[in-house]
Amino acid sequence: MLFVQGLTHYVTLCMADSIRRLGMDIAATKEFTSPVYQIELSLVGRLLSQDPDLYADILQRVLTRLCRENAAAAPTDMSRSHLDYEAVQRVLAAGLMGLSASGAFEPWRPVSGREAIDVVDGVARLVGP
Repeated sequence: MLFVQGLTHYVTLCMADSIRRLGMDIAATKEFTSPVYQIELSLVGRLLSQDPDLYADILQRVLTRLCRENAAAAPTDMSRSHLDYEAVQRVLAAGLMGLSASGAFEPWRPVSGREAIDVVDGVARLVGP
């Protein structure tokens, strides 16, 4: 249950964060909406109105479990004291992102559209059919 709920909420949070980062005007998107998009927006609204600590805890548990099961290589460009080191380890262990050919994670580098699609596809694969 934890795994399915955590990944489902992760996808919804990714959509909410994408809307925020792109500065989208939700009202302006209404003329292009599909039923699926309307459902997704509804889920985003419901999720964001809930207790954030609950969902953070669910996601952390899922990614921590994956991290234990799939040890990831340490990025060559991040020390263990880096603020995002543990989060990067969980993302790597889940197979959602990878390291460069030199073994660097490059946390400063913007994520391309292709990489974002790959992450979402990776989350979908983890959730399963």
